[in-house]
Formats: sequence, structure tokens, C-alpha cells
Amino acid sequence: MNVANIIRQIITFIVVLALQVFFFRYAKIFGVGFCFFHIAYILMVPKIDKYPVAYIVSSFLLGFGLDILETTPGIHAASCALIAFVRPQFLTLFDLNQYENQQYTVRNVGFVEYALFGGAISFIYTLTYFTLESFDLLVFFKVGLFKSIISAVYTILVIIIMQYLLVRKYEGE
Repeated sequence: MNVANIIRQIITFIVVLALQVFFFRYAKIFGVGFCFFHIAYILMVPKIDKYPVAYIVSSFLLGFGLDILETTPGIHAASCALIAFVRPQFLTLFDLNQYENQQYTVRNVGFVEYALFGGAISFIYTLTYFTLESFDLLVFFKVGLFKSIISAVYTILVIIIMQYLLVRKYEGE
């Protein structure tokens, strides 16, 4: 990654954090479906083979920033770090390693591949988030699993729509 790409990633980090805190935090569906738009940053970052710890740390910092601004005790940080940790395995599982030097966006990868990849990552995030939030398996199975499924679908739909509206297709370096 060159300096321009690093600066672009920092700007993306700040914009996604601000959008989540000031807008998507309030975008709920009947108090059941929550939009966790900030995972778009974790989904879009190009594959980093040389510095995977830096990627996990930046994801953790994104979650930690949300925890501070939304007064949640480490729930976002743990969930973000977990999906950053498992993302390389999902890139391999969905055969997306061919897009190494590009941002993983719906226009670069394709709708079906991105929806499956993003949906799986989104579901893991929401499952972790609601499990940690309820901290009670009985309550989680009554309400949290339903919230996880609805929130994962809602989140990935919003991310895909925003990418079609705002992100341009990769044209090479």
C-alpha cells in the first residue's frame, strides 16, 4: 500500500465512523433490525497479507470508537475485531482472493459474490454483537437470533445500495 491508499483508508475510516454515529445509529426497523454500516469499512479494505495485525487493530479501533461514542462496553470492538480476524478465511471460502489490490466492493466483485461474502460477515458481526449484548443464551435464542438475522440482511442491503450510489469501479493503479 502506498501513501495515497493509506490516506484513502484513513478518510474512509473517519467517514464510515461518522456516518454510523450520526445517521445509521438511528436507522432501525421496528426496533428489531439495526444497521451496522460501519462494517462496510471492514468489508471494503483491500487484502493485506503483509500487515494483518494492522488490519485487525484498525478494525478494533473502529469498534472502540463506536463503543466510546455509543457508550457500549466493548461490544462493537469485540465484534469488529472478530470479523476482521475471520475475514481472510471468508475471502478464501468465497474465492475472492483474486481481487487482492482492489477494494472489495459490489462493483468490483459482483453482486452475488459480494452479497454472500458480506452477508456472512454481517451475520457473524450481528450474532456476536447481540450475544454479547444480551449475555444470556436463553434471552439470545428468544430475541437475539431473530435480531441478528434481520440486522444482517438490513446491514448488507444498505451497504450494497450505498456502494452502488457512492463507490466507483476500480480502474487500476
